[in-house]
Amino acid sequence: MMKAVIFDLWGTLAYNKNHIGSYIQKITDIIGSENTEKFKELRKEWYIHNYSSEEFFSKLVNKINKPEPFKDELIRIWNSQIKEAMLYNDTINILESLKKRNIKIILISNTTPISNDIIRKLNIQGYFNIILFSCNEGILKPSPIIYQKILTRLNLKPEEIIAIGDQISTDIQGAETYGIKALLLDRENKQSYKNKIYELEEVEFFLR
Repeated sequence: MMKAVIFDLWGTLAYNKNHIGSYIQKITDIIGSENTEKFKELRKEWYIHNYSSEEFFSKLVNKINKPEPFKDELIRIWNSQIKEAMLYNDTINILESLKKRNIKIILISNTTPISNDIIRKLNIQGYFNIILFSCNEGILKPSPIIYQKILTRLNLKPEEIIAIGDQISTDIQGAETYGIKALLLDRENKQSYKNKIYELEEVEFFLR
């Protein structure tokens, strides 16, 4: 019997009313297309560093030689993601169900620090026994170090955990490489994979 479930965050439990690309594009429009690569490089670094929005955009304006006050509008655009983040309709139901069955719930996401604020805004942090965000841990999925942390902290074996996510390369193959069964959540039926579900409630069929 499965004793724990790993969830990805974005595209699995939560989504944004506006795609992440829209925020990136708004910022790019302000800083200029000539600075696109510098912005991209810094964002990659942000995924494994717990910089605040203030720290990150200070770094950005310094890197592109803009005055410090220039960053205030960039911060406003980026932080608007918090207000616009939403849970899928089936998220709370599955989290409540797993909690009632005393199944450990783990959240793992490759993300910037804004997700710390977003899970508090969505009021879901209390459901998880472990939360591992790449920006807090300094590690990106599919690193095996992430899965080893989970096994050690919960004293579990790989075959006692199931992982759910919407990205094959990070959420699915990373877990399976470590011996953890994984399910691709494909809400719009756009991908092909051997173990696939279309909504979160289907996870229950794999817990026996």
